[in-house]
Amino acid sequence: MSEQTNERMVRDLYDAFGRGDIQAILNMLADDVDWYDPGPPAVTHAGRYRGREDVLRFFRESGSRSRSRLSSRRNSSFGATA
Repeated sequence: MSEQTNERMVRDLYDAFGRGDIQAILNMLADDVDWYDPGPPAVTHAGRYRGREDVLRFFRESGSRSRSRLSSRRNSSFGATA
């Protein structure tokens, strides 16, 4: 993948987060995705999730506890807003 393709994918993922479009996020992930959400034991959805179905479980568990949305922000990896 080119740098521009990677940047577009990250932007699309953040946009999907912002819309709450979990299906779009899942569609962008590899079948064998290894998703890790760090956190102390008190954060019940923290942990490792493997595969799209498991990541969907992460979103269901974390979404039921939080209604926060991700938004675009400065990302030095791209040298631009991402």
